[in-house]
Amino acid sequence: VSVLYWDVERVPRPVQVFLFLVSSRAVPCVMPSSLMRASIVLLGFIAAACVHAREAYQEEIPNGAHVIRNGVAWPGVGHMTASGGGARNTFGAAFAAAGNTWTSALCQADTDGDGFSNGAELG
Repeated sequence: VSVLYWDVERVPRPVQVFLFLVSSRAVPCVMPSSLMRASIVLLGFIAAACVHAREAYQEEIPNGAHVIRNGVAWPGVGHMTASGGGARNTFGAAFAAAGNTWTSALCQADTDGDGFSNGAELG
């Protein structure tokens, strides 16, 4: 079973505000039905782009979609939480600094300080 997570940090801020206002009913939403349908389709494309970006990062890292941390599957490799999103761990910060690309320097580095290189840990 594959579970996809919506990485809210990658959703543009105006879209986050719009979703909050509409979902909390803080602002009455009186849009023509055609505009509402178009908005929903647009938000669907944005959500798909966010999920795709996350999977693309996993594909940049050797075994990125199969990381296990302390015996638990960790699809959010590079983040403090297993589901991803939010604060980055030291590997995530180093990966971002490398342009979100697996480089030989990143491979040889020991970003978590455990005495094993990222390459030895990830492949």
